[in-house]
Amino acid sequence: MHDSMHDLAAQVAEDEIILLNSDAKRVGKKTRHLSINFEVESWQKVANCLPNVSKVRTFISFSWSKNHDIKEVECDEIFSKLSRVRVLDLSGLGIMRVPRSIDKLKHLRFLDLSNNKGIEFLLDSIIKLQNLQTLYLNNCERLKQLPKHIKKLVSLQNLYLQGCVGLTHMPRGIGQLTALENLSVFMVAKDMGVSKRSGGLGELRDLNKLGGNLEIMNLRYVKNPASEFEAAANLKEKQRLQSLTLSWKLGFRYDNNSDGGPDDVENDEEMSLEELRPHINLKWLIVSGCGRLLFPSWISSLTNLVGLRIDNCKKCQHFPPLDQFPSLKRLTIKNLTDLEYIESGISCDDALLFPSLESLRLLNCTNLKGWRRDTSTPQLLQFHCLYYLEIKSCPNLTSMPLIPSVQHLVLINASKKSLEDMLKMKISVSQSISSCSSVSPSQLKILQIENIEDLEVLPEDLWHLPSLEGLLIKACEELDLSDDIQWQYLRSLREFQLINMNKLAFLPRDFNMFPLYANSQLKVVLI
Repeated sequence: MHDSMHDLAAQVAEDEIILLNSDAKRVGKKTRHLSINFEVESWQKVANCLPNVSKVRTFISFSWSKNHDIKEVECDEIFSKLSRVRVLDLSGLGIMRVPRSIDKLKHLRFLDLSNNKGIEFLLDSIIKLQNLQTLYLNNCERLKQLPKHIKKLVSLQNLYLQGCVGLTHMPRGIGQLTALENLSVFMVAKDMGVSKRSGGLGELRDLNKLGGNLEIMNLRYVKNPASEFEAAANLKEKQRLQSLTLSWKLGFRYDNNSDGGPDDVENDEEMSLEELRPHINLKWLIVSGCGRLLFPSWISSLTNLVGLRIDNCKKCQHFPPLDQFPSLKRLTIKNLTDLEYIESGISCDDALLFPSLESLRLLNCTNLKGWRRDTSTPQLLQFHCLYYLEIKSCPNLTSMPLIPSVQHLVLINASKKSLEDMLKMKISVSQSISSCSSVSPSQLKILQIENIEDLEVLPEDLWHLPSLEGLLIKACEELDLSDDIQWQYLRSLREFQLINMNKLAFLPRDFNMFPLYANSQLKVVLI
C-alpha cells in the first residue's frame, strides 16, 4: 500500500520533487522541491550538477555523520543560484561561517541553520531577508551573538535558539519584533546595564504574542531584580505562553556540566519570583539555579499547570503548598540539597493531593527526610493517578505518601530499607471510612533498582508482584542471586536485565522457574 502511494505521488509530482543521490538525474526546469543527501554527494559535486536550481522553492539537505563540513565558498555558490528559494534547510552540515551572499535570497521565509556548531556569529547581511519568518539556530553552541540590527527582520515570527549556550546577550531592539510568536531563549547579558549592544529584560515587554516555550537564562546578572523583573519582562501579559523557564544560570540542561568557574559560585541571597508572575494559562514552569529561592504568592494561581520542575535551587528550604494544582501531571524536584520536607502538613482533609499527577521524580535531594513535616495527620489516599515514581540519591528519605497506583518504580543510590518500604506500600483511606485495607503494590509493572550497596538478597515482597513485566537490576555489587528464589511467582515477567553485577557470572540456578522462560517469551539481558 505504501509503495503504491509513493509511486502515485511520484507520478503526480513528476520532476517537481527530487531526492538527489549518486544515480539521480540532473535537476530540471520543473523542479520546485529538492532534497540532497550529503552522505552520497559532496557539496561541490552537487553545485556542479545544479544548473537549473533558480526555480527551486524548497531546498533541504541532510547528513547523518559529522564528516561533511561545508565550506563558505561552497555555500556562496549555492546561494547565488537559489534566487527563488522559500525554504532552506542547511542544518548539521558543519558550516563555520554563513556567507554574505545569503542576502540574495530575497524570497526566503524559512531558514534552518541548527546543529552547525562552528558558527560564532551571523553577518548583518542576513537582516536583508525581509520576508524571513522562521529562523532555527538550535544547538549552534559557539554562537556568541545575533545580528545587532535584528530588529530589521520585520517579518520574523519564530526564532529558535535552544542549546545556544555561547550566546552572550540579546541584541538591542529585538523587542521591536512585535510579530514574534516563538522565542525559545532570552539570554541576559552579564554587562546588561553597560553594553550599548545588549538589550535587557525590557526587550520582552511588548512581545505579548509570544507562545510556545520561553527560557530566560542568566537571571543572576539582573542588577536590581525587585525593580526590573515586573516592569521589564511583563510576563503576565503573555497569555499564549505555554512553557516558562527561569534560569539563574544556563538552565537545568547545562548547569550540571558546569566547569566550576568563578561565575558558578552559588548565590546565597534570598531571591523572590514575585515580580516574574506569568499568565494563568501557563502549562509548564521550570525554575533552575536560584540559590535561596522564595516561592511567590502567585504560584498557587497556576491552576492550569501540567508540569513543574524545580532544579538546582540548592539553598531552598521551603516548598510552596502543592495541593492546589488540579491539572499537574509531572513534578520534578532535583538538587534541592537543603530541603528537608516538601509539605508543611497543612492541607484539606477531604482533598486528594495531586489528583492528576502521573510522574514524580525526586533527584539528589540529599537532606530530604519526607514528604510531610507533620506526620500526626492521617495520610489520605494520595497520588491516585501516579504511574511513574523515580527516587535517586535521597539517602535520608524515610517517609512518603501512600502511592498504590505506581506502575513504574525507579530507585537509584538508595538503601535496602527504602526498597523494602516501597514494596510494602499500603493504602490508607480517609477518616470518613471506618476500616482500613492493606495491599501490596500489585499494579507495579516495571521495577528498576540501581546501586543499592547493602542489598544482599532480593526482598520477599518482590514475589508478590504478579503484574511485574520488567525487572532491571544494575550495579548492586553485594547482591547474590544464587540462593533459593521464588522466580515462579513472577508470572508476567517478560524482560529481565542484570547490568554490572560483580557477583553474578551466570544466570541464577533456578532461572528456569520463570513461567515465561520455557516458551522463550522472556527477554534476558546480562551485561
